[in-house]
Amino acid sequence: MFMNQSDLIKKFISIAKKGWIKSVKENHGGVGMTFENELGKKPDADFFPDYNGIEIKCTTRFSDYPLF
Repeated sequence: MFMNQSDLIKKFISIAKKGWIKSVKENHGGVGMTFENELGKKPDADFFPDYNGIEIKCTTRFSDYPLF
């Protein structure tokens, strides 16, 4: 998907600069799938990490779901 961590960070910044992006799903659960879509990653249900040993997790601004 990406050559290295630096490329992933650059892509994240590029996506963040877009501002609001329409979700690929019609419910609140689409934030992760939308981010992966923007990264060019196909949706999957693999138990393997998304990128270089890293599992990408997303949440909305006002979500009560803890990420730690």
